[in-house]
Amino acid sequence: MNKAKLRRLAADLACDLAGSFLYAAAISTFIVDAEIATCGVSGLAVSINHLFPSLPIGVLSILLNIPLVIFSFRVLGRDFFLKSLKSMVLVSVIIDLLGPVLPHYSGDRLVAALFGGALMGLGLAIVYSRGSSTGGMDFLVLSLKKLHPHISTGTISIVSDAVIISLGALVFRDVDSFLYGAVSVFAVGAVIDRVSYGLSSGKMMLVVTEHGDEVAEAISRETERGSTIADIRGAYTKREKQLVISALSKSQAFKAKRAVREADSASFIMISSTDMVFGEGFQDPD
Repeated sequence: MNKAKLRRLAADLACDLAGSFLYAAAISTFIVDAEIATCGVSGLAVSINHLFPSLPIGVLSILLNIPLVIFSFRVLGRDFFLKSLKSMVLVSVIIDLLGPVLPHYSGDRLVAALFGGALMGLGLAIVYSRGSSTGGMDFLVLSLKKLHPHISTGTISIVSDAVIISLGALVFRDVDSFLYGAVSVFAVGAVIDRVSYGLSSGKMMLVVTEHGDEVAEAISRETERGSTIADIRGAYTKREKQLVISALSKSQAFKAKRAVREADSASFIMISSTDMVFGEGFQDPD
């Protein structure tokens, strides 16, 4: 095994451990004592544990995952299955082994929902960053998406989360459990998006101009970013023009816009958000 593969394997393992620990800590520290009906197989395990306290949450998570594991293995393939199985087992083991020794928050339930959801989201984002998952509902969502491509992943996730949170609220016999569960799910999604996309996101500037070299030079001078120039032709005017393309950070986009206007006041500028930007000057794709 070469050094590059060893580094990737080490990074995978480190992210699995860190992400699984954060996810398990969120469940043990914030969710359980606050009786929050949260999402996922872990949320379902928390609800069952409330009914049968002698059954450990981690063990319940593994038992609930078994049918999902069998189903997803046939649909998603071996590689994703093995990666996710590792994270799934880690989360379950950490919940049962470290749950009793971790500090338990017993304050405001809204705070527990927000911080618990945020910590779960951070853990999941770290695991997702290496192409893995913690299993559970991820297995179900991705499998159903592959079998039924016309159904959006978001729709499947929302329906499954709503069902699990509703069941949890019935178990806890508390409408607030449902509401706080919804808050925690929102926090999970917000943090995953922020960590997964926010750290590598940027702006893409497209400039239609007759002075491509001057515009590209102005962008470079103001932001120290390079540009790509392409020859284009206006569909309406039939005039030959140039398209200047530049990837920028959010703060650089404002400076670049001003610089382009000064270089060519007649230019047509489009600035759009990009979820991820990789390469020189931005995030390393590995």
